[in-house]
Parts: sequence; C-alpha cells; structure tokens
Amino acid sequence: MLLPMLLGPIADYYLMESFSINPFVETRWKAQILNILLFEALMLALFFAIGNLMIALEVETAFFAFAGFMNYMLLQFRSTPIVPWDWFSIGTGVSVLDNYHLIIEKRQVIVFLLFALLFILQWPAQWRLWGKTRKKVLTRIIGFLTSFGLFCGLTRWIQTDDGVEKWNLYPFLFTPEIMAMRNGFFATYLMDLQYLVVEKPEGYSIEAAQELIEAAGLDHNAQAHAGAEPVYPTIIVIMDEAFSDLSVLGEFETNADPMPFVHSLQQGAENTVTGNLAVSVKGGNTANTEFEFLTGCTMAFLPEGSIPYQQYLMNPMPDALPNALKAYGYTSTAIHPYRAAGWSRTSAYPKMGFDTMLFEDSFLAPVRIRDYISDQSDFEKLIELYEAKKGDGPQLLFNVTMQNHGGYGESYPNFPETITAEGLGSATLDRYLSLIRITDDELKNLVAYFENETEPVAIVFFGDHQPNDAVVSPILAANGKSADTLSEEDEQKRYIVPYVIWANYDIGEQSGADTSANYLAAETLEILGVPVTDYESFLLWEKIQFPVLSGRQMTKADGEVTRAQEHKDETLDYRTVQYYELFDSAKTMGEEP
Repeated sequence: MLLPMLLGPIADYYLMESFSINPFVETRWKAQILNILLFEALMLALFFAIGNLMIALEVETAFFAFAGFMNYMLLQFRSTPIVPWDWFSIGTGVSVLDNYHLIIEKRQVIVFLLFALLFILQWPAQWRLWGKTRKKVLTRIIGFLTSFGLFCGLTRWIQTDDGVEKWNLYPFLFTPEIMAMRNGFFATYLMDLQYLVVEKPEGYSIEAAQELIEAAGLDHNAQAHAGAEPVYPTIIVIMDEAFSDLSVLGEFETNADPMPFVHSLQQGAENTVTGNLAVSVKGGNTANTEFEFLTGCTMAFLPEGSIPYQQYLMNPMPDALPNALKAYGYTSTAIHPYRAAGWSRTSAYPKMGFDTMLFEDSFLAPVRIRDYISDQSDFEKLIELYEAKKGDGPQLLFNVTMQNHGGYGESYPNFPETITAEGLGSATLDRYLSLIRITDDELKNLVAYFENETEPVAIVFFGDHQPNDAVVSPILAANGKSADTLSEEDEQKRYIVPYVIWANYDIGEQSGADTSANYLAAETLEILGVPVTDYESFLLWEKIQFPVLSGRQMTKADGEVTRAQEHKDETLDYRTVQYYELFDSAKTMGEEP
C-alpha cells in the first residue's frame, strides 16, 4: 500500500501541470519537490479523514484533473492562471463561457487518458482505517492533524521571504503566468492566499492620509488659473470592451484601417486630447480598469489578478467619481448591455455613487453583433439618456460596452468581417479587427451627433484591455516575437490601449498625452474645466511624480520606466491614500460601512 501512497500524488502533480506546460523543464526543481510534498501531505490528510486509501487517492486525482484542466482553460481565455480570488468572479466567468471556443489539442487528450489510467490503477489500493475502536479513532485523528498540519505549515512557510528563498520560488505577482509555471500552479495558488487581505502601508493612519489629501487640495487651488469659470458638461464615458490598437505590438498590414476615426482624432483634432492609456489587465478582468478609472486607485498596490469590486469594495467610496460629481449637481448612470451579475457591479456601483444602473434588459430590440448588443445600440442608448434629461442639469453616463468581447473563433451571419491582416492568415485576428472597425464607425457617429449640441458635452473613450494572447500571437510572430518570451518592454506594450477626450466646446488640443487609468478621470475633469476635489488634486500631484502608474508599469518624472512594486518607499504617500480611500474613507465621512 505504500507504493500507491507515494506514487499517486506524484503522478497527480505532473499530470495536472502537463495540461498547460512541461513541468520537468519549466518548473524549478526545488519547486517540483515542494509541490510533491504538498500533494503527499494533502493525500495523507484525505486518507486519515476518509479512512480509505483508494477513495482518498481517487478524490485527489479527480480534483487535480479538474483543477489542471480549468487552469488550462483560463490560460487560453485570459492568458493568466487560476488565482484564489477567481472564486469571487465565478458567476461572471460562467456567464460568458459559451462565447469562447476552447481548443483541445493532442496534449490535453493524452493527459486526460493518463488521468483515467491512473484512476483505474488506484482501485486496488483498499487499505482501510474504518472502525470505531479507540486505537483506530486515535490513529485517524493524530494522522489527520499531523498531515494537515504539515500541509498548512508548508503553505505558511512559502508565504514568507525565508520560504521563497529556501525553495528558490519565483515571487513576482505581477507576472502570474510565469509565477505558476516556475513554481507550479498549486504552490503558486497557495502562495497567493496571503494576498486576499491588503496590508496597511508602513506607518499608516487615517490622519496621515487626510493630511496628504488636504495638502494636495490646498496646493492645487493655489495654482489654479485665476478667474477661470467652471464648466459642468454632461460627461459620457465609454469604456469599450477590448478596444485596442494592436499596432503598438509591431508592424502588420491590413486591407483597410481598423480605426480611421480614432487615428484622425490622434492627429491633433480640434477640442480633443488623445494618448496611450496604461491599464493593468490584458485579455480579461474588465472590472479592474473601470475600478481604476472610477476610484483613482491603482492595481499596482493590490495583488495581481485580484478583483477589487468583489474583494475590497465593501464600503461606500465618497471620493469616487460619481460621488464627487454630486456636489456639482450631477446625476449619474452606469450602463452595461449585458447581465447584471457580472463582477458584482450591482453592489459596487451604488457604493461609488451611481444613481441608476442599466443592464441588458433595459435595451429593447437592440441590434446585435454576434451574440452581444452592438455598440450601435449601446451608443443610441447614451443619446436616449442624454435627451431624456437634457436641460435638467449635467449627467455622468458611464458605459461599459460588450460588442467586442472574446472569443473570436466563429463567423456569424450578423457580423460583417471587413478587415483582414494581410499575410498573417489568422481568422481570429481578422474578426477582432473587424469588430474594432465597427466600433470606430459608431464612435464617429456619436461624436457627429453631439458636435452641434448647444449644451456642453464631453466624450471620454478608451479600451479596457487588449485581447488575449491567441489573438495577438500572429502579429508578434510576424515581428519575430512570441507571447511566451516577450521582453519586459514588449510585455508592457500588451497593457496599452488608446484613449480620447473630446468635447463640443473649447478644451484645446493635445496628442501623445500618455497616462494610466487611475489618473484619467481626474485629468478629464481638469481638461474639461470641472472643479476637482482635494482627492483628485492629490491624484494630479501624484501624476507629476509618476506620469504613468499601473499594475504593470510605473514611469517616473525623469522618464525611467519600472514597476511600482519595486519602489514602495517612493510610492508610500499614494499607497497610504489609496488604503484610506478603499477601507477608511466611509468611516470618516459618516457613512455606514
């Protein structure tokens, strides 16, 4: 019986990893030993808890076969592995699963067959500890406590600096796919558990955070343009699903420009500010970009892969954009033409101050592209909402679109595919670019509608993230690169999308104004002439020191490009204020947590 106890967990480990990688080559050898110890300890705990070796082995085998395949699926769909906080967003994942097309290759079929063979080979392992005799009960209790204690002890150890060093583990959360590959998926998952709770910054206090915010407000007001009259336009924010300009990744030719209107705006169009927007996600996790925009918080100070809407946004945020604009008479509406359950938006939006939320059921007989409500119908809803309250005061309309959502594996009769990447032979890429062209045309129509409005109106347009690796791989390959081996500089380009701020009144013109999602709302208000709060003044001050700050990139004032995670001392003020905004601001504003 000792042989299956020893070999079963080892086989489980290597087979689970083999769904996605070659663990013998790509996982560090000490990490392989660590994972095997964790699998052995877990199997022993199951054995003593269940009392039957065969059942314990089969339970572990079934669990890790399922976990390994799910991890493979997520790597395909969003290019990142399973992390602990994915459980908070399982409903969102299931809601869009039918729109993806999973590719099962020979490798995955072989792994499934080997798991099935292992399952059969473990049937004879019928060592049982059943019975109610005192000796058997004590044996099971002591055995369970010992083995589970070993499992927990190893888990806690690898969450420390000493454990990371002793086991030669890869510790960088901002590259979760590399972390899971080098450390093993299961060990990485256990390491990540410690980040379910955000630690307070060094020396944190509510008073210190408030002083930083107040000082920034006083400084900004002292430097404000004297005599400038504030403007309160209706602000239409469109965070367009997967909208990006993939030319940042390398050269490639198309039969037509996928975004001619956006490109024209980037050439110094009147009353328009444009640039590149650094975001913290790629291929998915849309909610994190909207979180950064609406709150001014950055994912740079939160665990890689976490979803603040579901993990941290438990209290009202008085300084979030919708709440801040209430002081100037704004009403606010959040619009998303898909299911309300996604990313816990129905809980998060009211905490940030939205008065109204509209989802898929608010669109009557919409035009669809593939299975999603089109940007045409989406933008028509924005016009409808504007007209309904025209003359009743300014509005904030925050719109998260759905038309361009992945996957891109199939053709549809209601989807005209007009753009082709010449010489790349990728139908997936062509479909993605064709969707971008449809969005570009609809944005042009929307701007044309508001150009002649007498009331001041502004449109802020940006993408939430680039598509996943499967879409961009042909472009990378054409430029001699691979998604798996990108340099740090090239990897950062995977987190770049375009943004546009346009108004129907004079805001000046600027192109190449690069920024990041956490600053964009505060910058927008200043550009539009809307008064900014002390907190927004603080964000504008931080932008002077760190012009771009995302979960993937920090650009310093001197032009150095690095990562915020490597400069905790320099970013302490921002981290202090962000912790206050997420966890304590509601308490000091008299709000009930």
